[in-house]
Amino acid sequence: MSHLLLYYQRPEPATWVFLSSFLFFGLYFVFHRFWSLRNLDLVLLVLLAPGLMMVYEGRRMRVDEVRPVLTGKLVSIHQLQNDGLQNDGLKNDGLKNDGLQNDGLQNDG
Repeated sequence: MSHLLLYYQRPEPATWVFLSSFLFFGLYFVFHRFWSLRNLDLVLLVLLAPGLMMVYEGRRMRVDEVRPVLTGKLVSIHQLQNDGLQNDGLKNDGLKNDGLQNDGLQNDG
């Protein structure tokens, strides 16, 4: 949507919960029959939202914790590969001439 509207920033999930709750009550709540089953259902659905927000935040925190670990591992693997290329003196494949024999993958046939 940011390509259609200039300077558009997506609202936080908590903002969406509050706005949708207000819209929910404004559209579907029956004010002249306050104790109806329909109103009870609406209230229970809105009370479910904080628990769902806690689950969402927990998953987001877990992803934020895992992401630096994964990028750190990717960087260290990349550095090891680059060190191997520089030590071998080969720029294209990183293997010595007898690299397959050193790995135990030699062809006996």
